[in-house]
Amino acid sequence: MSEKPGVVIVGATGTVGRGIVRVLSAGGRSVVAVARDEARLAELAQAVPGIVTVVGSVDGDAMAAETAAQVRVAAPDVIEAVIISINIPIFMTPLLDCPADKLLAVLQGNLVTHLCAARAFIPL
Repeated sequence: MSEKPGVVIVGATGTVGRGIVRVLSAGGRSVVAVARDEARLAELAQAVPGIVTVVGSVDGDAMAAETAAQVRVAAPDVIEAVIISINIPIFMTPLLDCPADKLLAVLQGNLVTHLCAARAFIPL
């Protein structure tokens, strides 16, 4: 681990998250990479040696709290920041034509998960 405070990246295996992991690690930061897909995390760890990986999700308060607890165990050093790099794919349906279930899915994936993550990780 680096002497610099660590950074947690939630959504570390996505396109943006991977880039953030690479840049912070190259800059000497301790990085805790969090994602749902264990195989993709293993690939990332192989590509960016020295990172700590945690399989977890922030899709709901209970899962976010469990993931934050796993991060505390995996990386007990000082965490300076948590970056949430998650979203669901954009859809191009006009808002008035979009069915309610699709709107709820977008709100869940792009808003509620961020709030759950904030509640769970802010105590770090």
